[in-house]
Order: sequence, then C-alpha cells, then structure tokens
Amino acid sequence: MRLGVFNLTQYEGSVPAKEVWSSVRELAGVIDEGGFDSMWIGEHHVTPDDQYLQNIPVMAALANETENVTIGAGVWLLPLHNPVHVAELAATIDVMSDGRFQLGCGLGYRDAEFDAFGIDKSDRVGRLIDGVRLIRRLWTEDDVTFDGDYVSVSNVTVNPKPVQSPHPPVLVGGYVDAAAKRAANIANSWMYGNLQDKAELERQFALYDEAVAEAGREAETFTPPVIREAFVLPDGDEAFDTVRPYLKSKFESYAGWGLDGVDFDDFREAAEDRFLIGSPESVLEDLEEYADIGVDHVVLRVQYPGMDAATTRECLETISDDVIPHLPS
Repeated sequence: MRLGVFNLTQYEGSVPAKEVWSSVRELAGVIDEGGFDSMWIGEHHVTPDDQYLQNIPVMAALANETENVTIGAGVWLLPLHNPVHVAELAATIDVMSDGRFQLGCGLGYRDAEFDAFGIDKSDRVGRLIDGVRLIRRLWTEDDVTFDGDYVSVSNVTVNPKPVQSPHPPVLVGGYVDAAAKRAANIANSWMYGNLQDKAELERQFALYDEAVAEAGREAETFTPPVIREAFVLPDGDEAFDTVRPYLKSKFESYAGWGLDGVDFDDFREAAEDRFLIGSPESVLEDLEEYADIGVDHVVLRVQYPGMDAATTRECLETISDDVIPHLPS
C-alpha cells in the first residue's frame, strides 16, 4: 500500500498569503522526504471565506521543490477550462517534474465557480468527457482533429509532449456511481472521494471493476486511489481532540457548498468507517481493512483551514515514522 497527501493549499483568509506559501513549501518538503508516494493539489475559485493558492503555479513550483513524490492535480476542474490549454500546462508540469505528474479531473459542484467562469453548470459532464478525450489525444498525436459535443479543434498540435509514455495517468474524480462508470470508460483510473464509508467504498469499487471489464480496458486502468480525511498522532485521543474542530468546520463548508455533510454529534462514530484518525497502531489496523477491500493507494488530507503548519507537520512526521514503515504489503 502507498500513502499520499491531499490539498495543502486551502487556508483561512486571515493568514498572510506569503505565510501560506511558506507553509506549503515546508510541508511539501516533509512529504517528499518522508516516504509518501503522492501529493495532490486541488482547485477552487472565488472563495470569500478561505483562500486557495491556485493549482497550476503551485504544481509547477513543487515540481522544482521536490524530487521523489508524484505531483497530482487533485482535481483540476476541467469543465471550467479550455482542454487544449490544460493539455499544454499539464505537459509542461510533467516535463518540469521529470515525469512525476498525474492529472486528476473533476466536474466541480459550486455554482459560484461556474458563474464566475461563464460556464453553464448543466454542461459540466459533457465538457469533462470531451476534455479528457481531447487531452489524451493531444498528448500522443499531432494534427489532432476532434469534434465533440462541447469542444472542437482542427489540426491542432501541442508541444512539448509529456515525458511519460504514452502520457501521464488521467484520473476522473467523483463520489457517485456515474463517476465510477465515467472513469472506467475515459480515464486510467477513478479518484475516489472522501465522503463514503467502507461498505459503500467496497460496493463502488466492485462497480468500477465491472465497468472497466465491460469496456475491455483492464490493460489501460489501475486501482483507484482513495481520499480519506485523516489525522495521526502518537496519542490517539490527542489526534481526535486536535482535528475535530477543523474537520467539523470543513464539513460545514461542504454543506454550504451543496455537498452532504457528516453528523459530528458523535465524532468518533462518524470517523469510524470513513476517516483515518487516531494512533499509528489504530490507523494501521484501519489500513489493513482498506487493503482487504482492494485499496492500494490512500490519499490523506491532514491539513485544514485554521491549522498551523507545525501541527500538520507533527502529524506528517508521525505517519512517516510510525505508519509508512508498517503499511500492508
């Protein structure tokens, strides 16, 4: 099993932007040197209460700041963007990272973002499908002509091409059954979200595998990485007490953005089947259960708005020292 880290770039609006970037750089260094497999940078826009460092410059900078870890777009909100431009930007990041880039693409769900970009939200599925199909061709072909439902190009070539052959892995994110089927048909994998419990995860993994088999794409796909909210400290009770207010606030913001929340009246019960919180020993027991389901890559969010870099660093170092050396094989 491999562990990654998700979304280091969201901070409260009151934190000076220079301090935000300093924290991201510091934590990226801990991840890169700590045995983690991947680091995923998300994308959001027009967030009046929080601030996001934007994914494209951050990924490019981290390509230079790191040496070992895979850098993933987790996820790039593809319907908001011109896929030709995304193909060029992503290929450039793959070159800058010497082939350590993965492209996770998502639909987006916030009305404010679609309004700000002038995109009809009802078109997002078609825009995602067209975008993924076009990007994969632009990375592997010259003089591409593509006539999709939402994107059309004629005799287009992008350079440079990515370092990776045939191209960087493409993942499609999402929470619902339709996302699993979509990923199975157009991408190299599905990026599994952070809200479902283990029973739902197991059901949806089986559905994804069935969809891959139906499409005859076993050779082109790999087991989806699974995002989990997480926090690990030597003392499991301290881990729960430390992360609870940040996670509660985060899921309240999800509800405000239109996603289902989690009942935090009994935090430990809410955490039991969907979060990875506690001591290294308890988290390793949970990871064994994920391995039994078939999960081989878990991506942890351990940094939340309002949390200082020192607290996040303690968690990352605990995982590096006491979890990663004992991961399920």
